[in-house]
Amino acid sequence: PQRLLQEQVDASYYFSDEYQPQLEEEGPTRYVRPGSSPYELKKLRR
Repeated sequence: PQRLLQEQVDASYYFSDEYQPQLEEEGPTRYVRPGSSPYELKKLRR
């Protein structure tokens, strides 16, 4: 009974279905903050 109730609560939570990210309209997606070194991203990937 408790597990079924939790599954119903999880199913009613719709954040992931409604989420719309704010992406750049022009150009490629950038994962580094403006002004930050692109080398920092390379270090994270290694």
